[in-house]
Amino acid sequence: MKKLFKLLITWPKFSAKEFLTSYEYYTRGIEKTELQDYKGAIADYTKAIKIDSENALAYFKRGAIKDYLKDFKGAITDYTKAIMIDPKNALSYIGRGRAKATLEDYKGATEDYTKAIKIEPKNGYIYYCRGFSKAKLEDYKGAVLDCSKFIEINPNDFDAYFNRGTFKILSRDYEGAIADFDAVIEINPFHTEAFYRRGMIKIEMGQKYSGNSDLEKAKSFKVLDFLKNSNAEIKMGDQTLFKFGNDLGERLMKVKGSCLKCSNIFTFEEGVNSKRNFGIDDKEKVVMCPKCGAIFTLDMNQSKMTMIQDVSNKFRK
Repeated sequence: MKKLFKLLITWPKFSAKEFLTSYEYYTRGIEKTELQDYKGAIADYTKAIKIDSENALAYFKRGAIKDYLKDFKGAITDYTKAIMIDPKNALSYIGRGRAKATLEDYKGATEDYTKAIKIEPKNGYIYYCRGFSKAKLEDYKGAVLDCSKFIEINPNDFDAYFNRGTFKILSRDYEGAIADFDAVIEINPFHTEAFYRRGMIKIEMGQKYSGNSDLEKAKSFKVLDFLKNSNAEIKMGDQTLFKFGNDLGERLMKVKGSCLKCSNIFTFEEGVNSKRNFGIDDKEKVVMCPKCGAIFTLDMNQSKMTMIQDVSNKFRK
């Protein structure tokens, strides 16, 4: 009897220090992840789990890193363990679903996304993921419904309209597909693939003139994409006023617009440092039309460009 009592009061042998150490390993794992030391982060999460085998977050974090490092089977194992400990964490189902989808287990991925949706029914991203898995299973109508749910939550996401339009083509709802590509172009007037797919559908439906017009626009945008990647420049003397591509190594915001003078459509890229890119005052954004040479001041707003004034004379004095 005394031996049994001694066993009960001494087991499990966890001290406050050991529990704190598990937390410390876990937080250090997060810090190493932020520093992109993924091998070190996995080692710390493993130590945290060894001390506290019920640490669901450590399993989840380790699974996420394995997922990123393309160890998808290892990631699924860790996500599964996290779910067993904490079945109400939607992120674990999402992570496992994505890993399964990468391994082409679309049925398993769809099931995981469905479980995640039950926990977070207003998380549009989960519908987005499930829609793609359903499409891979050739459940195109189901994919359309999931895209529609995502659009209810994120009504200005043109990629969602584009994907739904594509799924509608696959389910032979051509009128619905055209409506979705219309919505894409309304939000993003320079979406090459939306013009191309809408044009092909219109031609298939007998609307040849309108369809060919869409295809011509798509071709013109592809030419601009080629120029953008060519690092071409438009200069006035030694001054670069317009630059395609990004040979300065800076992050550029790409926008497209139509010249007020000749209606030419072209791409403009505003660098982080306008003065370095264009040799002018940072506060004044300008662009020169590569076709007619007109120079305009710009109104920049969320990747859109509006030419508001011809200032060619000012820059040619």
